[in-house]
Amino acid sequence: MSPENPFHNICFTLRLIGQLNFKALERAINEIVNRHEALRTTITNNEEGQPLQTIAPAMSLSLSSIDISEFPESKREVEVLRLISEQARRPFDLGRGPLLQTSLLREDDYNHTLLITMHNIVSDEYSVVVFIRELKEIYEAFSSGRPSPLPKLPTQYSEFILLQNKWLQDHAMDTKLNYWKQQLDNLPVLEIHTDHPRPKINTFHGATKTFELDTDLYEYLKNLSRQEEVPVSMLLMAAFIVLLHRYSGQLDIVVGSNTNNRSQPEIEGLIGCFENMLVIRTDLSGAPSFRELLGRVSKVFSGVYEHQDIPFAKSSITTSLILFQFLRKSHTSDEEGCFDLLRQSQR
Repeated sequence: MSPENPFHNICFTLRLIGQLNFKALERAINEIVNRHEALRTTITNNEEGQPLQTIAPAMSLSLSSIDISEFPESKREVEVLRLISEQARRPFDLGRGPLLQTSLLREDDYNHTLLITMHNIVSDEYSVVVFIRELKEIYEAFSSGRPSPLPKLPTQYSEFILLQNKWLQDHAMDTKLNYWKQQLDNLPVLEIHTDHPRPKINTFHGATKTFELDTDLYEYLKNLSRQEEVPVSMLLMAAFIVLLHRYSGQLDIVVGSNTNNRSQPEIEGLIGCFENMLVIRTDLSGAPSFRELLGRVSKVFSGVYEHQDIPFAKSSITTSLILFQFLRKSHTSDEEGCFDLLRQSQR
């Protein structure tokens, strides 16, 4: 849909300190590629214009190496950041692949940075954890002249999708889907004043703000989470919902939250796009205390986790509800475009 836009790229880096075995590292990366068929997948269109995945039986990647040792030491970090940004913004050709890019930046014999970029269509944030864990184990084995210590994967991504589609046809559409239909009924739009108007076309010109909680505050949050028997992440979500309520004055707050959606043990170690979007809708009516609100948020989370198996984009009912309410309540001028999306979701 947006072939030249890199906003679906997942880029991460690994700092490698010590003497590096380049050939073992390249072999380890290829071992991972051939373990996970998602990394050997390309996406093309069939004769009807529908997307079709093709899985290569095997694939061999070359690890490109970029020597930045000639840069003055004071400027190497700047060059590393520039090259990271350059690779992260490089678009993939989904039809040709591979949908994995790797580069090794050499500062000197004992300092390297490994850049890895995967496309979101074959990967997700948790897949990064899987990739790093396997790379460490396989590289250590190959550097010592040993074979890969990892057992054969119990299943592959395409097999999971086939089973999921069968499960959805057999059970979920008539049961769990009703939960989301009720959860998304008359969905409100969050009205928050912003310093700039929202553009008609999404530019993806955003940023990430990273900060740390001081030790005393973090310990307080951990103690409170234990008292209320909820994880810290849920506690922080409740605080975020309070913040949105204070800014908007609304009592019906809706927040989207990603889940890695790997509840089955056989897919926990797979690389692929498993993540799902959960809609966290919280009622703040009746002026609840924060502890009372935390109980409501906990109850909402219990419901959405129980029904998280339904892919957010799978349901035409879900998509139609959201698009219809977006069209009805937003100030968009592209009504025909919205109706085109609505007709596609109906099909």
